[in-house]
Amino acid sequence: MCGKEIPEDEEFCSDCLEGGHSFEKVYAIWNYDDAMSASIARFKYHGRQEYAQFYAEEILKTYGEVFKETGFDAVIPVPVHGARRALRGYNQAELVAKYIAAELNVPLVTDLLIRTVNTKPQKELTPKERAKNLSSAFGINKKSKSYDIYLEKVLLVDDIYTTGSTADACSKALIGAGAGSIYVCCMCVARGSV
Repeated sequence: MCGKEIPEDEEFCSDCLEGGHSFEKVYAIWNYDDAMSASIARFKYHGRQEYAQFYAEEILKTYGEVFKETGFDAVIPVPVHGARRALRGYNQAELVAKYIAAELNVPLVTDLLIRTVNTKPQKELTPKERAKNLSSAFGINKKSKSYDIYLEKVLLVDDIYTTGSTADACSKALIGAGAGSIYVCCMCVARGSV
């Protein structure tokens, strides 16, 4: 369900078995290893915005046909808080989502799902702390032009999937606002429980 590697005799990883998720499925390209950790860090924290196109192209090479068959109504990036965006200068998930949406000829919706709380970075927290950290971090912008449009299938784009706390919090907010099914797309997925 979450895209993590599991032993051949297992059907789900421990995270999916224990908690279940609010989203349907995760599509990820790479394991979050040392090389990808360095690559994502350069992308997020060192201004390497040009990486977005490469990441999107790799995602689309692998999942482009599946995405087209699924028929998404919108591509929505996981939002960053305004303070963090101001500091960084951009939202890394939005940069990747822009390329994916353009290739799929699907609307990129950046103003519906909003970050309401400037939370601690997830990488500094345990799995339980991650879920608590994000429990009320996302909301819906009722002034968005997409607010009154029924989104049956949404592709939510993020950079890294670890425990699913971010994807779950975003999915709950979107479903609570009337969206149908949420699918998640990430560049990397962490192995095992993090």
